[in-house]
Amino acid sequence: MAAAAPTALPGLRDFSDRLSPMLVKELRQGMRTKMFTAAFIVVQAVMILIAFFSSIAAGAGMRAEGLSGVFWGMLVFVLIFVMPLRAFGVLSNEMRDDTMETILLTRLSAWRIVFGKWLALVTQTTLLLCAILPYVVLRYWLGGVNLAVEMFWLGAIWLASCLMTAILAGFSGQRVFLLRAALALGLLVGAFALCMMVVQVFISGYMREPIPHSGDTAAWAYYTDWMILILFGIYFFLDFGASQIAPEAANLSSRKRLSALVATALVLLSGLAGVVEAFYLTLAFLIMVVTVVDALTEPVTFVPSVYRRFFRCGWLGRLALLIFGPGWPYGFGFFLCCAGLCVWGWISAQGLVGGRIGVEDWLMLVSTIGTVIWPVAWIRLFHQKAERTFVHYVVIQLIVCVFGMLLVFLDAAVDIHGVLWVGVFLPYVGFFLADRYDHSSGEILLLIGTMTALCFAIVGVAALRHMLRVRRLLAEPGTAPEVASAVAVVAPESPGPES
Repeated sequence: MAAAAPTALPGLRDFSDRLSPMLVKELRQGMRTKMFTAAFIVVQAVMILIAFFSSIAAGAGMRAEGLSGVFWGMLVFVLIFVMPLRAFGVLSNEMRDDTMETILLTRLSAWRIVFGKWLALVTQTTLLLCAILPYVVLRYWLGGVNLAVEMFWLGAIWLASCLMTAILAGFSGQRVFLLRAALALGLLVGAFALCMMVVQVFISGYMREPIPHSGDTAAWAYYTDWMILILFGIYFFLDFGASQIAPEAANLSSRKRLSALVATALVLLSGLAGVVEAFYLTLAFLIMVVTVVDALTEPVTFVPSVYRRFFRCGWLGRLALLIFGPGWPYGFGFFLCCAGLCVWGWISAQGLVGGRIGVEDWLMLVSTIGTVIWPVAWIRLFHQKAERTFVHYVVIQLIVCVFGMLLVFLDAAVDIHGVLWVGVFLPYVGFFLADRYDHSSGEILLLIGTMTALCFAIVGVAALRHMLRVRRLLAEPGTAPEVASAVAVVAPESPGPES
């Protein structure tokens, strides 16, 4: 008698077809990895020990702030470092195994690929977090714990973990291993420092303070600003990773810059709710700097259809092209827009607080803007054929920072007056010159301002030449077959993913 064929249990079903195939694929593979399994087991073991000793302390009538600090420190380290670290090579591994082309042949866009990989990692982090919730409730029943406050901080840590995962996923497309390793190392140092700070802050009792009441508009405005910053960071870095694998015709540059302007405007509006101007201006500055650096290091591409979308909208589209067009030449226009907004916001803030704008204040502002644009001018002068513009920008900034710190050390250690003046051609050194030689602030501002203006002129001329060539090539009939030669003439940068 033949055996009956096994039938599937009616209660067991596969993932829904409505879910992204990239999410299902990554989730199945991720939950089988040794790193996820080890993190899950270790966290459970530590939580059991903490719950055991907490119950003993509660039975003896002792306070257990130290155990609470260890609980939160362990949680922060796992969620902020261990779980996001799994995004270290989600894109580079596909490129190394030559499977990215196969994935791109499907109907999945570059954004859906990166978003699916990120969402799979966040889902695994959420599963780990849900497994910790029983221990949070157990600590509440043992006493001395405000459950609402702890759930609030748990959600904040989860959002920070989502942001860290997005950052590493966005940079995972960089083929330079040292750049990704340096980012992971910085994340490790930051996570360790944050763990120590969380332990100290929790022991001091700050994390036990109640959540602001509904009428405290200013306090909720602060939380809203942080939420805007985190959501923008997640979107931006996922878009940053997608732009490294997307075809040139996708044009992800416009929406990245537009989202940055929207996020900046929302943060600035929080000033109407009573937020301190130094806080919301700092957040707005962070949003702009991240977007500007990406815009100034984008590779030049020439896809006629992308530019013609702007030209079809008349003069308004041409004006938008100067700010939201793909490539670093139009990124320079976006940088000018952001620099103008920063200057206007800073002057407005100074007027609101009733302060007088001094020479030192102008020197700080000019040095900040010059520090951002100086590496771009260097690349336009000496590394025009660079295939990894972003990597060159980061390396140049690091060299400038190390050189500036070396001059500061020599100026303090060697009894020679004016050592810092050696680096006056670097806007970055202006920060230290203003503090060291405040009596010569006017001369320093003149020199730093001249160098910054020269950088603007170098990058501006190069960007204008590219814009004129694009306009001329689009005006000529039959330019589409000559796209390859046009790219070679306009900009010798590699049209492939940023490395």
